[in-house]
Amino acid sequence: FIDISVTEGWCLNCDDGVYVGSGRGTDTRITVFNNFLEVLYESVEVRTGSNGYSRANVATYVGFNTNVGSYEGTASRLAVHNDAVFAFRNNASGFNDVDSSDALNVSGEGPGAGRVDVRNNVLARGGGDGLDAQGVFPTIVNNTIAFSGRESSSAEGVQGSAYDEYAQVVVENSIVFDSSGQDLEQGVSALWSIVGDHTSDQGAYLIQADPLFSEVGDELDFDSFYRPSAISPALYAGNPDAVYNDIDGTPNDIGAFGGPGGSMVGWFGAGATLPLEVIGIRDATTLGQGAELPSGGGSVTLALTRSIDTDTGLSVTADGAAVAGTWTFGDRTATFTPSTDWPAAATIVVSADDAVESTDGVANRFAWWDTFVTAPAVASVETTDANDDFGSAQALTDPVWDVTGSLSDVDTADFYAFSAAVGDRLTLASFSARDFDVGNLLYEVQDSSGAVVHRGNRYSFFEPVAFYGEEGDNENEDSGDTFLDHVFAANGDYALVIYDIDASSGSEPVIGEGETRDYRFQAWLR
Repeated sequence: FIDISVTEGWCLNCDDGVYVGSGRGTDTRITVFNNFLEVLYESVEVRTGSNGYSRANVATYVGFNTNVGSYEGTASRLAVHNDAVFAFRNNASGFNDVDSSDALNVSGEGPGAGRVDVRNNVLARGGGDGLDAQGVFPTIVNNTIAFSGRESSSAEGVQGSAYDEYAQVVVENSIVFDSSGQDLEQGVSALWSIVGDHTSDQGAYLIQADPLFSEVGDELDFDSFYRPSAISPALYAGNPDAVYNDIDGTPNDIGAFGGPGGSMVGWFGAGATLPLEVIGIRDATTLGQGAELPSGGGSVTLALTRSIDTDTGLSVTADGAAVAGTWTFGDRTATFTPSTDWPAAATIVVSADDAVESTDGVANRFAWWDTFVTAPAVASVETTDANDDFGSAQALTDPVWDVTGSLSDVDTADFYAFSAAVGDRLTLASFSARDFDVGNLLYEVQDSSGAVVHRGNRYSFFEPVAFYGEEGDNENEDSGDTFLDHVFAANGDYALVIYDIDASSGSEPVIGEGETRDYRFQAWLR
């Protein structure tokens, strides 16, 4: 067991701020809380593994820090390994002075991707991008990302790992405004957000307007300057679902100060108490982690900042109905084991409400919840080789898909038809390289006219037995499994198309004469 904690640090005009890295322990906790860092290079750098390797169950909380003035480095840098759960919350980060220096850079290392929650942060005036996510697919909710990039640069507000210019990042309830380049890189989707510039296909329920910050104090006063003013279009304009309500119970305010966790940003000062928060679900249960959808039995473990010893305020539901089971507790963990197998194709919601309290009497800072979906009871199989265009596409009518099929030298594309509404989100991962030891397959979404709506990142996941530096690591190899994450901007009929990668571009097909290439994918449309 490894326990690393960095709190109440103060550093002005230092070369570097905080660097934390975990090794190969069996269980690791990292806490970086309530620090003020104004440095020359990286203000905060946290790596959940050492030298590219990680065998640990790493739970990391970076909260309520002020990371500014990284004149030649990234203000906040997170390197997240495939077995890690990571929360980056209520931080103030930015004011870099070099074009390539991001306000927040999150990278995935290892054969999969960690579970990362980026919430209630102000990321302002990064010399490079506001938020750059590479090789990992974080949850990005209620953040303010503003004035990214210097005038001489072309920096994005939000960008991510991109294949053929399509990133797999979704931003929710957030302000992304006044970047020197695009506010959203191509392929980044947004929901219920204020985006200064965006194209019509980059999400749903978007506001294109000046967020009208309060501008109280100067631009380094993150906790006041970047709050929405009384006439801001951000007020009450976030996702109207009550689970996103502000602390006072009113509808969600878009930006860093909205939602259940939107109290303040930046460091508290001396004497602050580490809050009780759920960092996240420690298990790999999502397609964004390269994991198969859960099926059968199996427990779910929450990582927390402080220990609890009672299930008061904890709940697990499946399609809205309570799931019977038992909770057990460890050092900053709470594990739920269902009494029976998880129901198939069910939406599981795990929550910790305001009644949760630590063993030493610290109240839960905000009502937390997370969700995942279970695998369908029976996988679908490609029913015909004739599904090679939109008119002959095989229909997928359920919200959860688990599909196997094959391509050949004469069948170089398969089409699967589905319908989607404005604001629906499709998340997909393929398992071809791991199940069948093949690559070179391209997944894309087309509308009924044949126009490409979104294209998957083909280098997202690799064989789970491989480790960094060996065959199968997160490098651009032909064996890569695809990840795709897209929010639909319009109601309509769509097709998921799977191609022989080179045949799709008009080049010579990779699949040789007389050969076949099997594939498998899982997806969730909600």
